[in-house]
Amino acid sequence: MGRLNKKIPRRHGGFTLLEIMVVVGLFALLVSIAIPNMVRFRQSSAAYQCARNLVANLDQARNLSLRTEAEAYIKFESSGQQYEIWYNDGSDKLYKRIYIAKDYGGSISLDLSGTTEIRFASQGFVKSVTGDKTLKVKSGALEYDVVIEKSGKSYVKPG
Repeated sequence: MGRLNKKIPRRHGGFTLLEIMVVVGLFALLVSIAIPNMVRFRQSSAAYQCARNLVANLDQARNLSLRTEAEAYIKFESSGQQYEIWYNDGSDKLYKRIYIAKDYGGSISLDLSGTTEIRFASQGFVKSVTGDKTLKVKSGALEYDVVIEKSGKSYVKPG
C-alpha cells in the first residue's frame, strides 16, 4: 500500500500551447511580409523578361535585315499585346509572331507611343526614326524602357 501514496514523477516533454501560438504568430507575420514582396518580384521579373525578349526580337529583326539584305520590320498590334517580325525580299513574309498576353500573362502591355512598326534597312539601321525610339513595357506600376537607337542597337533601362 505504500506504493499508492508515492507521487509519480511528471515528465516535462513537448511544448506548451503558448509557445506553439507564439511560433505560429511569428510564422504568420513573416508570411504576411514575404508574400507581397514575392508578388512584386514576380511582376517585375515578368516585365523585365518581356522587355529583354523584345530587345532580342529587335536584334533578331535587325540581323534578319543584314542576313537577307532586305528590309525587316516589327509590326505592333495597336493593343500592345502582340507583335510580328516581317521581312521583305520582294514580297512581305512573316518570320515570327509573339503573343505577350499568352507568354507573360495579361498584366503586361507595351506602350507604343503611336508607333506601329520599327523598320530596319538592309544595312541594319532603323529607318524613318530621328534619334532614339523608346517603347515602354508595363506591368502594374512597374515600367521598363526599351530604347532603340538609330544605329539599330536596342537595350533595356528601368523606366
